Amino acid sequence: MESKEKLFSEFPPVSTEEWEKVIEKDLKGADYSKKLIWKTNEGFEVKPYYRAEDLENIQHLDSFPGEFPYVRGNKTNNNNWLIRQDIIVEDVKEANKKALFVLDRGIDSLGFIFTEVPSAKQLHTLLDQIVPEAIEINLVCGSFFEEVLKKFIAVLSEKGCNLNEVKGSITYNPLTEMALTGTFANFKDGKILIELSKDLPKFKTLVVHGSIFHNSGSSAVEELGFSLATAAEYLNKL
Repeated sequence: MESKEKLFSEFPPVSTEEWEKVIEKDLKGADYSKKLIWKTNEGFEVKPYYRAEDLENIQHLDSFPGEFPYVRGNKTNNNNWLIRQDIIVEDVKEANKKALFVLDRGIDSLGFIFTEVPSAKQLHTLLDQIVPEAIEINLVCGSFFEEVLKKFIAVLSEKGCNLNEVKGSITYNPLTEMALTGTFANFKDGKILIELSKDLPKFKTLVVHGSIFHNSGSSAVEELGFSLATAAEYLNKL
């Protein structure tokens, strides 16, 4: 305890006013709010630093998990979020090596990004020592989704996998693809993919990537709105 008391005496408390004076001096006349305050698309102003006094008027800090205003959950066993790692598949052996590396470190969802249609042999190599029933496998393959899904199912069957337990997705997302590339895939392909995946009940064939809206400058509200509108359009067309 003595050493801690000595440390505190050597570094006395510094007030917010003193911090601000130093910052203003360093800014050399520049506008504080423009230089250091980050304004998010949602209208929040994020300060460059926060202190204990910033917590004084936040009332929910004294609430318990699961109580009003419900900002903290009290459940410990139903976290359905997965930790995903995307891997660009240019060399299947190298991609498999990376997949096994990240799986050993806690990843439970893989995203394989294909730059071309893989052969059945390449898919076997890619999935070597990977247990599809134990993790989530997402196939990102642009416009050649039908060919990839057919081969993927065939390889799973050859490996003796339980198709009822295979989880994941394949990127059939024509509206996003059109926004990114200018080309449009037929909506009927969605129906084909759903029929192809009938033996994979836990495998998703309709995917909406809201990230394109976010990366194009939308706010969180706009990203959610556009994503829901895209999903609604897919359902209407189907």
